[in-house]
Amino acid sequence: MNPMIWGEDSPRARVTDPITSQVAADRSAVTLTPLRKAVLALMFVQGNAMKGSDINWAYAKHQPAHEERGWPRCHWDSPRKRAGELAADGFLVIVGRSEGESVYALPELREV
Repeated sequence: MNPMIWGEDSPRARVTDPITSQVAADRSAVTLTPLRKAVLALMFVQGNAMKGSDINWAYAKHQPAHEERGWPRCHWDSPRKRAGELAADGFLVIVGRSEGESVYALPELREV
């Protein structure tokens, strides 16, 4: 059985991976891990658009003070990667590029 990709979704595991890996990737993609939550909080606190490397620097600077609030320690480049995932899932938007990097921002809030 081959996995199906619906709508605007994108693959989160290799096509050659077993179906159990496909299912696990899909399940994990719909949850906000502590690091993804922390990156969103960082973007909210910073209040402006940031390129990926700036997200890494800001996270490294602020993480120790927020560790008790759930900001996990992580690999240096993980915050930037989580920002890309958050953009793919609609939690952040890419507003441009700077020095070859994506620039991320929180989406504008609109009343319905």
